[in-house]
Amino acid sequence: PPCLATFPYDWSRANLSDIAAVGDKVYIADGDTLRTVTFTSGEPFTLFSALPGFTLPSSVALADGFAYVGAQPMGLAVVDLRGSHPHVVSSYYTPKVRIAPDISGVAVNAGYVVLAGGDAGFHVFGRTDPAAPTYLNPRTVLGGVARAIVADGDTFVGAGGNILYRIQPATLSATTATVGVTDIVAIATDGSRLYVAGQGGLQIVSWPVGGSVTPLGQYNVAGT
Repeated sequence: PPCLATFPYDWSRANLSDIAAVGDKVYIADGDTLRTVTFTSGEPFTLFSALPGFTLPSSVALADGFAYVGAQPMGLAVVDLRGSHPHVVSSYYTPKVRIAPDISGVAVNAGYVVLAGGDAGFHVFGRTDPAAPTYLNPRTVLGGVARAIVADGDTFVGAGGNILYRIQPATLSATTATVGVTDIVAIATDGSRLYVAGQGGLQIVSWPVGGSVTPLGQYNVAGT
């Protein structure tokens, strides 16, 4: 397992909020920048590079050699990871996120990027050009409180409060469902089930496209 003592990074100054991995590299949104860590046989953790130029990265998702970073106050930054020197290739000031910068999640699939913008709702970008996504809903904000987002096939599932949002990016529409945990902070999927974490613990549900939510299990954690 990795040994933190060998990682040349001052953890006491970090504000780690999200992590994504591909191949032998891990990408960390740490509140100051996007940091790249590579695993090698001789040293489990090695600081590979740090990317300045934008502030308060809070979330990161990877696809096709690019990192899509939810960063306050700009909204979305796109980092090209394909060469030896990762660099920001585009960034977007989404209007409502810029006013209320509370970005808490980003997710990506083959055609879209969706940003969870806190009280500003969900923001959809088309990914026809992976290096330069197109902001698709400057006038329409999907959903209410947006605290988490995950890609789920051709759709995305977002969450906030005790509500799930099934987002159809092609039509900029969303349907909603409620779950048994509140103040949702994270959501994940294995392709058939959704794992929703929030106040009260973890709930597992099934929510097929066009169907209703079916609870599959809940794990309550006292005091959380």
